[in-house]
Amino acid sequence: MRILSRSAEKLREDGAVDFLGTAFKYAGQKLERTTSHQRKQKIIESYSDEQKYLNIGGGTFLKDHWRVLDYYSDWYDYDSDFIDFNVDLEERRQWPIDSNDYQIVYSSHTLEHLTDKTVKHTLSESYRILEPGGIIRINVPDVDLAINKYEKRDLEWFENVWLENYSNSIYYVDEKSPEFELEFYLLSFFATYLSRIRHQETDFQQVRDDWRSKSKKEFLQKYSGKIRDDWQSQYPGWHRNWFTGDRVESLLQEAGFEEIQESGCRQSVANELCTSHFDKRPHISLFIEAQKPYSSDEQ
Repeated sequence: MRILSRSAEKLREDGAVDFLGTAFKYAGQKLERTTSHQRKQKIIESYSDEQKYLNIGGGTFLKDHWRVLDYYSDWYDYDSDFIDFNVDLEERRQWPIDSNDYQIVYSSHTLEHLTDKTVKHTLSESYRILEPGGIIRINVPDVDLAINKYEKRDLEWFENVWLENYSNSIYYVDEKSPEFELEFYLLSFFATYLSRIRHQETDFQQVRDDWRSKSKKEFLQKYSGKIRDDWQSQYPGWHRNWFTGDRVESLLQEAGFEEIQESGCRQSVANELCTSHFDKRPHISLFIEAQKPYSSDEQ
């Protein structure tokens, strides 16, 4: 009776159209969740050793033969049933996966949320679990693209492309950084907390001056290095790291990978990675993949 009474109250408050719209939206979301759970269960039932692929930070990713390594938290509150390996990457422990066990590792827009040490550990573990000849494909925000738009004073790109899913009601750019909107947006690309939360303590004139006086690496390291672990733990979905093609290549080499190359959207050497399931953010992304080398006795 309480539910019926509350429904009648909402109907009076919102009107029939809004009430029914909300009801249908809720029913649709529930049906979608149910369908996704059923799909995940079928994927799990079909797991085999012949095709083993891993999505790092994949959340609710669904595709045949794919396992997901992610970490359930209050921030990422999707149903943990979608996660095959519940791993907090920042703990930098060995993953509960055998060595030389997977053919493909994929990660899209995950590394930029991690510390340098954790990025290196994640790539090292990816190398360990891949079989010789296995492929890793990395998607990360392309900081060179953001810098190019910053240098061109392209405010429209930051507002309509970089932040296409956000509104001024979230960022309040005009209030937070009058005359320094571009500096605000540039920091949001690789050091989000400094823009979103600590904007009153961020000297955007200094940001502008530092860009003019420092090398690109010095500038990026200075501001990404300001992000404290306790800040990031509150907002783990925000960016705290930066990547260029050269930097990703260097990190992959350090982990042991070879045949490293930049790629285009869904233009992988592996046909499995060329479908619409992957590379969802081509407008801001850098795509790089590499191979775990064959040992001499396996060639």
